[in-house]
Parts: sequence; C-alpha cells; structure tokens
Amino acid sequence: MHGEIALGPRKPSHLFSRTGRLPRVAAGNGDVDIEMLDVAQFALVLVHDDPEREHAYTAGADRILDVGAQRGWTMASINNDWNAVFAEEKEQYLD
Repeated sequence: MHGEIALGPRKPSHLFSRTGRLPRVAAGNGDVDIEMLDVAQFALVLVHDDPEREHAYTAGADRILDVGAQRGWTMASINNDWNAVFAEEKEQYLD
C-alpha cells in the first residue's frame, strides 16, 4: 500500500498495517473518514461550520454528518463548540 492514498474503505487496513492495531480514538471531518471512525472505540467528527473564523465546508462531509448522528458519534462544531480556532487569535475568545 506504499504510495497509495488510504481513503475511505482502505483507511482502517492502512492504519492496521502501519500500527498493528485499529484505532481506539479517531477523529475525522469528511466522508472518507467514515470507515476509520466505524472501527474506533471513540469517534469524533469535526464539523467545519464557521465561515467567520475558519474555512467552512460541508461539501464532502454530507454522509459523515448523517452517519455520525445515526451512530451516536461525538460531533464537534467549530461554530458552536470551539472558543478559538487559531492560536494567535486565542486571546480574543478567552472572555
């Protein structure tokens, strides 16, 4: 698998081939991460939904948002759950 991009269904086997185990904790933000999150004991979906502080994109993340909600994965919204996005701007969000 050297040189190939491990996305989607190939991601869990790629991780296993590199580490000898499947992830206990995994985080993803796009549809290509669904299979990896499926095999993790704890799955986190990062939702890029704040166009003011960070590039907002949900294209390519439609399925992961639906699947994550159905499977009870932890969903972290940049818009609703993060006080700061970039370290250099951290001070303005520490009120």
